Order: sequence, then C-alpha cells, then structure tokens
Amino acid sequence: MNYLQTAQYFTGYYLDLLKEKKFIRRELEPLVDACCSNLQYTLSKPDRKKILIYYPCFTVLAGAENFLLLKNRKLNADERWKLTIVSAMSSLCDDLIDEENWTTEQLFDLMELKTEQLPLSPKAKIILFLNDTLYQRQPPSKAYEAQLRVAIGWQAASLKQLDSNISTEEIIHISKEKNGNTSLMFACLLDEVWSETEKQIIHQSGYIGQLVNDAYDVFKDINDNVHTYIRRAHSIDEAEELFITEWKKLAALIHTSNASKANQQRLIKKFACIHAYALVAFDQFRLIEQKKGKPIIWKDATRKELVIDMELWPTRFKLLKSIVRLGNIKP
Repeated sequence: MNYLQTAQYFTGYYLDLLKEKKFIRRELEPLVDACCSNLQYTLSKPDRKKILIYYPCFTVLAGAENFLLLKNRKLNADERWKLTIVSAMSSLCDDLIDEENWTTEQLFDLMELKTEQLPLSPKAKIILFLNDTLYQRQPPSKAYEAQLRVAIGWQAASLKQLDSNISTEEIIHISKEKNGNTSLMFACLLDEVWSETEKQIIHQSGYIGQLVNDAYDVFKDINDNVHTYIRRAHSIDEAEELFITEWKKLAALIHTSNASKANQQRLIKKFACIHAYALVAFDQFRLIEQKKGKPIIWKDATRKELVIDMELWPTRFKLLKSIVRLGNIKP
C-alpha cells in the first residue's frame, strides 16, 4: 500500500459518506424528528450526531460496504435502509444501557414488545417507533433477531468494565465479543448467506474496531471509570502488540476467504484506512510515557495529552503514514 492508494481509498470513503448522509437526511432524520415531535422531546446535539451521523455512517461505510467486498457487490437500497434504521436503534440501545441502567432482560422485553413493566423513556419510545417502522417496511430475518439478542447480551456484559476488579483477560474477551457480535448482527441485515470464514472476518473486524475505539476514548473512559485493555497495558508497546496481532489475524482470515485476490487486497486496504487510527493514538500516548514513565498513570495525564485531535495537520499526516504501515503488514 502506498500514499496514492491511500488517497484513492479516502476519496472513495468520502464519496460514500456524502451518499449515506444524503440518505440519512431523506430517510432517517424525518422519522426521528417526527417521533421526537410527537413525544415533545428534544434530542441533545451529541445524541443527534450519534443517531443521525456517527452510528449509521460507520455501520454502512466501515462495516457493511466492506463486508460485501467478500461477495463482490455493492449495497442495495433496501439493505442501506435497514442498516441505517437499525444503527440508529443500536445507538439508542447503548444509551439505555449506559445512561438509563437498563438490564439485558429489559432490552429483550423491549424488542419483544413486552412493554407493560418497562420504564419507557423518550429514547425507548423512539426505539419502539423505529422498530415498528422497520418491521412494517422491511421485516428482518430470524437470523437477525437471534443475533440481536446475542449483541444486546454482550453490550450489557460490558458494564462489568466499570468494576475495577475485572481481569485484563475478561476485558479483552468482552471487547472482542461485544463489537464482534454487533458486526455480525448488522451483517444479518444484508441479503447474503455468510460462510463460517466470512463470519469470522466480520467478527474479527468488529473486535479490532473496538480496540480502535478504546484507544480513542481513553479520556472519556477515564472520566467514566471504564476499564479497557489500553488502560491495563504495562506499556503502549504492549497495547500496540495486541492490536497488531489481532490485525494480522484479520488479514490472514481475509486471505483464506473465497473472495478474489483483488478484493482480498482491497478489503485489507479499506480496513487499514479505518483501523490505522489506533496507531496514531499509540504514537501520541508514547509521548506521555517519554515524559512520565511506564506504565502511564492515566488519571495524571491531561485532556490535551489524551485526546487525538484530527484537525491538526501533523496528526493527519501521521494517519496517512499509519495507514500505509498497517496496510503493508503481512499476516
């Protein structure tokens, strides 16, 4: 992988982003706004960004469209619609768990419309509205419904990461299963039958996405007292070694798929554009080690040291170098 290829992939992602944002404005935003109006409820600006930009765009661009390279095709309109609606619901489900302390059983009851004993907050009611819209227009498969229960279970299990006594091994296991199973849930919304190898690729890519997220959310996780692999690492080199090991596993799985050699390479390079953000974070955190020693006492680090500012051109250039590096790592 070289810098010209990186620029080409970024251009592709940017054009896909514009397409998905246009789709969200036309299809998702009116639904959410109408529901909020009926509830006389106003979503906060951060919530609107999560529901109407971040979750659906990431789900479609970094997930589904990449997965379909394994099948040598593009996303169709019906699949885009289902993914966009369910990603908004997923964002809201995360909030019910993280902010409103919902249990796994309560979320299961919500999905099964057993609402009599539930604390139906505005966000829960938006989920019900979107779910009803989903089933009226594009009823998902039984495979989706089964995988949804698995994904919800692991999302709820991630609350164990608030316990300071949790082991590092359990943190890593939860990280792997939480986002891995969420990725499989979204894959069930695509009109495909996935082989076992393809399911492993989808699961592993979700896991690595969680490792990236944990690296970028260190400042927030410290404030929320969430224990992640990077906070437990004895050094940034140790955290990066875990990340690179899992990346090599993903690349190896892709090479064993039935996709053409060209699509295998395309998929690895497209994933590199997304996952290389972790390497940028590791490089920034090494500066803290150089000043304060190992292991990092995360609570002593400043916000400026922990937050990765992608608006800075030096950081953007570092990202380009990281993408090239990651895309060229051999399994």
